[in-house]
Amino acid sequence: MAHTVDVDGMLDSMTHDQFDEWCAKDIVEPIGHGGTHDILARIGVMLAAFMGSKNVDETLFKPWEKDASEPVAKSDSIPQMMSLAAVGWKVS
Repeated sequence: MAHTVDVDGMLDSMTHDQFDEWCAKDIVEPIGHGGTHDILARIGVMLAAFMGSKNVDETLFKPWEKDASEPVAKSDSIPQMMSLAAVGWKVS
């Protein structure tokens, strides 16, 4: 069955803390296709390295993101991000 979500209604009913928690979760585990893109880019890097390429990074496999500046939190390790999310870290 098709299910329609009223996004504006959902955002209007969320508290600021709920929205911050949702944003922190998106950093740890990307919501939507972002996570799929990240995994496929990592696989591409591994395959390129296996075939002998050097200095290959994930940006080569996600050209649409090459100009986007990544938030500082993306460079943190997953355990650090999970601990920050667990204690109610605020995403700005």
